[in-house]
Amino acid sequence: MNYIDQAVILAGGKGERLQPLTDQIPKPMVQIEGKPFLDYLLHSLIEWKMRKILILTGYKEHVISQRYKNRINDKVSINYSNSGVDCETGKRLIDAYDLLDDTFLLVYGDTFCPLNLDKRIEYHFSKQSIVSMTIFTNKQGTAEYGYQNNTFVRPDGIVSRYDPSRKNPANNGVDIGYFIVQKSVLPRIASVDFSFQNDIIAPLCESSKVSAYWVDKQYYYLTDLESVNRFKQTVVQLNLSSVKL
Repeated sequence: MNYIDQAVILAGGKGERLQPLTDQIPKPMVQIEGKPFLDYLLHSLIEWKMRKILILTGYKEHVISQRYKNRINDKVSINYSNSGVDCETGKRLIDAYDLLDDTFLLVYGDTFCPLNLDKRIEYHFSKQSIVSMTIFTNKQGTAEYGYQNNTFVRPDGIVSRYDPSRKNPANNGVDIGYFIVQKSVLPRIASVDFSFQNDIIAPLCESSKVSAYWVDKQYYYLTDLESVNRFKQTVVQLNLSSVKL
């Protein structure tokens, strides 16, 4: 049986578009109904039987580590790797290389999606992928940038283009994180800063080595005050405010 029990969370950015909320805290720690956004994400990962959590920190990392000290139960381990404030996503992963499992779930620390992780993992292994992306269908234009999509997925379920500019009208889906990644796609050492999405994912897509797992359920993100308020409404509607770690 194929199994993944490590979740890696990218949580190092400054969250400048959410200032002044992020003047003193990292973006994943923005308060939603009395709890940090990261509480809801961590709770979902633990509910999905993720037993090893690795948080890749940067900006005001102490706020995150202090919050979760002694909060996680003894069945779950939580570790941190701090790469500083200005590091990009690829370098953060390389700095944590020795802490990564051979195959792991990689999520954005500012994104939440109520997907079925068992089916997600099963799909990944059925495609024999080295990387698989979770792609939002965005049929109603409810993604972070409206109808602007950043991936093209072929009919056979292979992602053939990752387009961070979101300018190609043929793009048909949105990357929302929840990658499943084989560690082997990462370089062991990186002497320069680099982006996981632009410098690892984009070339793999061009080589037809990335599969897509489609989701139609709405995902949630922290970008601006409007998106924060939207997630607050969702927390109330889904009765998530009772979440405890």
